[in-house]
Amino acid sequence: MSVVNCHCHEASVGMEEGRRPGFVDISSLRVIGAAVTPAVRGSACGILATGLDNQSARMTSRTRDMLKE
Repeated sequence: MSVVNCHCHEASVGMEEGRRPGFVDISSLRVIGAAVTPAVRGSACGILATGLDNQSARMTSRTRDMLKE
C-alpha cells in the first residue's frame, strides 16, 4: 500500500488502522483530488470568461467613444 507523509494531521490520521500517525493513504488523496478538480476547473473557467467579457466590454466602450468624436 502506498502512503504519503503528511505533517498537518499527525495525531488523527492513520491511527485507527495501525499505521504510524502522519501518513495518508494515496487512494484517499486520489478521491479528494477527484472531488476537488471539477470545482477548481469550473472556477478557472469562470474567471477566464469574466476576463474575456471585461476585455470585450472595454473594446466596445472604446469603439463607441471613438465614434462619438
